[in-house]
Amino acid sequence: MNISCWTLTTGEIGMRNQAEGLAQRLGFKDYTAHTVTAPGWLGFAPPGLVGYLGGAIRLSGKHITAPFPDVAISCGRRSIPAMLALKRLSPVTKILHVQNSKNATRFFDAVVVPQHDGLTGDNVFSSFGAIHHLTIETINAAAPVFASVWDGLPRPWLGVLVGGKSPHNTFTEADAERLGKSLAAFQQQHGGSLLVTPSRRTGAAQTAALQRALMGTSHWLWTEQTANPYHALLALSDAVLVTSDSISMLTEAVTSEKPLYYYDMSIQKPRIVDFLSQLRTRGYYRIFNETVPLESWSYPPLDETGRIAAALRQKLF
Repeated sequence: MNISCWTLTTGEIGMRNQAEGLAQRLGFKDYTAHTVTAPGWLGFAPPGLVGYLGGAIRLSGKHITAPFPDVAISCGRRSIPAMLALKRLSPVTKILHVQNSKNATRFFDAVVVPQHDGLTGDNVFSSFGAIHHLTIETINAAAPVFASVWDGLPRPWLGVLVGGKSPHNTFTEADAERLGKSLAAFQQQHGGSLLVTPSRRTGAAQTAALQRALMGTSHWLWTEQTANPYHALLALSDAVLVTSDSISMLTEAVTSEKPLYYYDMSIQKPRIVDFLSQLRTRGYYRIFNETVPLESWSYPPLDETGRIAAALRQKLF
């Protein structure tokens, strides 16, 4: 597909994964990934006015200038002003936004948003959970890098994806210690090994607390001394446990096709509670219980990024 594409985000890996994952699944292999910088006050300007304020915005450190792309894909609310400025400079560019665009929705050619956000409209495409960049081929390709690293650990392997503090929950050292003790009790009762990877939101003190709690168990904890094991962990683990704070990680883990558990962090935000309920109802996840050994089950494939990409191609291209 000979279509030029830019992705626009403020640089966070989660935002990039969603925007670039959609670009890849749309077939735009040679997209250009830009990092947006803009003054904070632009986020408070009316969407209809923001397009005229593009001089205050930088893409990868430069003004927004031609040659403009055929398509631009953004993710995250702070990238919206750059998209509206681009659309004013290049009306023929199709602009697609990932995540809730709120009062700017009508200015986009398409908006891709998780269905639990409740956004509707003729240009809105709803996904179950978050779209992302992972496929079964992606994660399997990462497996050889860590297969030898973990080879001596007793089976079965429980991969553990740890989130952290977010706008809807805290994650203190005490929380991390509580998680670690629960994992340690599970391993000591049922055997096997724990493959644990913190995230950028976990925090250094929390990671240290987690590590202390896991002492004396068969485990491997990522301390950023190697390449990120995230993909390999999904490929090689016999089952995967995800903390319940991250819709992105919960969705991405389904790609593994492994039995999935989530560690309940008692988040009260209704959209998170509803999403977790749907994950259980659809058979993807079970709630982690340290007293219960690992189980085996299957579930229908979930490829929302591919489904959304197909729908966008049919409507826009």
